Amino acid sequence: MHSADLGIDRENAISEELNVGFTTVIKCVEKKFLNTDFLGKTLNQNILDKIRAAGADVCGENGEYHTLVIGGPIYKSSIEIELGDIVDLGNYAVIDIK
Repeated sequence: MHSADLGIDRENAISEELNVGFTTVIKCVEKKFLNTDFLGKTLNQNILDKIRAAGADVCGENGEYHTLVIGGPIYKSSIEIELGDIVDLGNYAVIDIK
């Protein structure tokens, strides 16, 4: 179920996620919305502004991007990751995460 279906403001939802300390990395983009420059980026206000400027939903609620949460206040520790190659899948692109 999408956040909009629950009556949650998307801008507030993503801002709250960042403000409470979750660390989230973009692992997949739908290329008609976002280019591969977004892959591997950690969500922050600057990246959200760029997502908005590209005309995409800042929460990615329409499939514009997908993320991996690597840290946050509900976890004992953060996950250390290494970014790998970008893989083009046609309409989508992903980044290898190790």
